[in-house]
Amino acid sequence: MYKTIAKLVLTFIASLLFTVAMSGQGKTLKIGVELQGYPTGVIPGLRTDMYFNDASKLHLRIGYNIVRHGDAGEHDDERGGGAGLTIGYDILPFVSHRWTFGIRSDLWFNEIDWYDRGIQLPNVTGTTNVTVFQPTVQAGYRIPFGEEVELLPTVAFGYEFNIKTVGAAVGHGPIMLAGFVLSYEL
Repeated sequence: MYKTIAKLVLTFIASLLFTVAMSGQGKTLKIGVELQGYPTGVIPGLRTDMYFNDASKLHLRIGYNIVRHGDAGEHDDERGGGAGLTIGYDILPFVSHRWTFGIRSDLWFNEIDWYDRGIQLPNVTGTTNVTVFQPTVQAGYRIPFGEEVELLPTVAFGYEFNIKTVGAAVGHGPIMLAGFVLSYEL
């Protein structure tokens, strides 16, 4: 688990250095924090946005997915979490540059502790390590605070695919997320 987190942190730092280098070529760079919530969890993270022009941007996030599936998964109770990385691409429509629409993909490396209540048999517990691929579409509305600070409330819809599971099957399926990004322009 620690090796995975270290790799993700190094990947994020390398990506951030790349975007900083690119911003020296007339591109706008923003860094900030992102928080997303969904019915069975929450995802805090650090984010960077690089604007290619007035109409498009790339964003990267490193975060931690705190999972509380409860009984919405495959077992009576599923809890855990793991580190992950996000990459996304947004467009800012010509009608209003405050709206953003885009696609993003998350990759999470979760460790889920699960529990099944026994009725006639004893209770059963276990731990599952699962790699989750989570593609989503996202919309947001940019709210500037002065020249450099921006708040971006967002909503996203997508699907969680468990692409590698070590242990018993755990929850996956459609997902809806709401959140915000608070960023600062460098």
